[in-house]
Amino acid sequence: MRWPFRKQVASNKEEARRHYNAKDYKKAEPFLDAKLKENPNDARALDVLSRLYMNTSRHLESVELIHRLISTKPDADLIRRLIHAACVANDAESVFRFSNRIAWKKLDEDLLSKIYHAFWPDQRCVAFFSETKWNSEIPFPIYVQAEQLYEQGKIVQAIELLTSLVSREVVNESTLMFARRICLSLGQVEMAHDLWANYLRHIDGELSRKRSLAKRLRSSKRYEEAVEIATMVLEESPEDLQMLTLLTEIGQYVEQPMAALEAYHRLDGMGEAKLYHLRRFANTAIKAESVDDILLAVQRLVKLEADANATVRNAYIRLCDMEQRD
Repeated sequence: MRWPFRKQVASNKEEARRHYNAKDYKKAEPFLDAKLKENPNDARALDVLSRLYMNTSRHLESVELIHRLISTKPDADLIRRLIHAACVANDAESVFRFSNRIAWKKLDEDLLSKIYHAFWPDQRCVAFFSETKWNSEIPFPIYVQAEQLYEQGKIVQAIELLTSLVSREVVNESTLMFARRICLSLGQVEMAHDLWANYLRHIDGELSRKRSLAKRLRSSKRYEEAVEIATMVLEESPEDLQMLTLLTEIGQYVEQPMAALEAYHRLDGMGEAKLYHLRRFANTAIKAESVDDILLAVQRLVKLEADANATVRNAYIRLCDMEQRD
């Protein structure tokens, strides 16, 4: 005799957890919604759904849920997450409502940078950085104050403030980028160089941080420095696809593009060269006036029947110019 046992149905909580952990946010969301219908104050469901909204670029919706969480549990980490989401959502009211409710730490420099870049020169942002009593171990806001002095024409005071920071090691990428910009604006080239050298010593052997810095420099159009860092990574990891690709991308924008040409050849030897790498290689070869590389690029573009008429024409013109000069 077969007993008519009914198949056990998974709960909303179990299904939400399963899909969320698999990063299948579309399937996880209805189960989290169902959990909140059962209990609108379910802290765990609110927490996970707020993260889901952030992971799916719905930061304003995430801010609304984190507000509900904070109303019952004013946790500092929740406030940090609220400020992060509110920065992305351009919700200045939420940021500056809560910005003075936590004790800022050195580990918060990325978040402070996010606040600055999202809202400066909003007066609430200016007041936050100038009026908060900052821990002396957090250099980012001090560099912001130096910038304020510079913008007010108080050059001597700004330089004095920068000088007071010399002994403090910058270990955060966001702070490094901002601090070097301020130093260079004030003509403090040696100070900017020292910041750079000290930071590179700090991240020595940390490939992930070097990759991140190279990408940040590329995004900031500081191409020469991006090449320097990408080359450092490749010395330790010669087949690093991210850095090889980055070099092919910026090769045509630097004074010495040979590293970019070499990066394409390395990708090609690894069997990883794509059409977009080839297009970049062609443009860099034309700039570098590397005859062999120009001919190789054109040959391959033609063989692939790629839509590259402009590139081929530019290559022909450059070769003719080179021949006339010779």
